[in-house]
Parts: sequence; C-alpha cells; structure tokens
Amino acid sequence: MDSQYQPKACPTDYDCMGNSCKARDSDSDGLPDYLEKQRGTDPLNPNTDGDRYNDAQDPQPTIKNSAKINYTVKAEQQANTALLLTAAAGCLIGACGAGVDPNVALQKYVWTFQFTNTGDDYTQSYSADFIIYNLPQKFNNRAECLAAIAAGAEKTELYRERFTSGTITAGSGFSKQFSYDLTLFNIPQKILKNLLNQGDSTIGVIENEQYEKYA
Repeated sequence: MDSQYQPKACPTDYDCMGNSCKARDSDSDGLPDYLEKQRGTDPLNPNTDGDRYNDAQDPQPTIKNSAKINYTVKAEQQANTALLLTAAAGCLIGACGAGVDPNVALQKYVWTFQFTNTGDDYTQSYSADFIIYNLPQKFNNRAECLAAIAAGAEKTELYRERFTSGTITAGSGFSKQFSYDLTLFNIPQKILKNLLNQGDSTIGVIENEQYEKYA
C-alpha cells in the first residue's frame, strides 16, 4: 500500500501533510505565506517593519508603530532689581556683588515643559537630562539661542538633572517644571558681569532623551 501512496499536489505556498494541503508559514508568525504576500509583508520575517509587533498582531505591518515624544516649553524669569543694582555698583570698584547676600537670588528662572506622545504607540518609560546653559550674549528668542548652541557657541553649564517618567501612551503626556535661583554663590564671576550688563542669555534645554522608539 505504501508503494502506491502519491503526495497530494498542493498549490504554491502550501505543503502536503498527511495527504492534505496545509498553508505554509515560513517565519512562524501566525500568518500563512500566501496571506503575507497579499498584505505586502515578508513571509520570511515575522516582523516586517521592525517595530514592537509581529506581522500577525500589527494593524499596520508595513509601517513602523512608534512612540514620538515632543514637548513645548514656557520660560519665565524674575529679576531682583534692587539686588542687581547693588551688585552692579560693586563692579564700579572692582568688587561685583559686594554687599549682596550670596544666597539670595539675583534672578529666578522657571521652565515648564509639556511632554506629549504624538506617535501611534506607547513607550514604557522616558528619561532625559534637563540642563541650564548660560551664553555670554543676548538673543531675541529661544529659537535663536538654541541655534547658537547647535552651532557650537560658547556656553557655561549651570545645572543638570536627570529625570524619568513611566509609561506614556499614544496621545498622552506629562508636565514637568524646573526652577533655578541664580545667586552669587552659584554664579561664576564672568557670568555675573554679563548678567549685570544685561548681555547674557540663560536657557533650559532637554538633552539625551531615551525612550522606546522604532522610527
């Protein structure tokens, strides 16, 4: 009887198993090869677009689903005019800041960042560095200041803080506020002179972002 057995003739992308035809799934992702070809996915790659989801689970199997974190920022500053005038008067005799309590803020800064996931997938975590830079020249707006930093302008780092958030789903986000007091205690003399002459810029930026993204 065995000598009379003939394998069943199966169409392309099917294998003969037990004298019946079974759809082939070359990459074992749960989608048969013929269906992968219809959907435009790779029958030899279980995750054609290389994102978090394999082809059988992915509603857009040829387009990478990924988180994308964007942010806006509102910057505020408040000067202690009386103390600045006192500190400036000391510069006239070569002693900038004379008569000023070194622990009292000459200038207060507050940055409020709104982070939003504008992508189409979640990230389990988000972390980044918040950094305050001082530049020895005045800029008209934040965009000009950032462009100068990107171009390699001279800058002094005043403060750095690493922060972390938990899961951020698509369309959601979180707010984070940072504040900094500029005092004689934490300000270099060269920055103090620029500050008193109103010839500097202080900016808070986000750098070294880390989160799950597949774009």
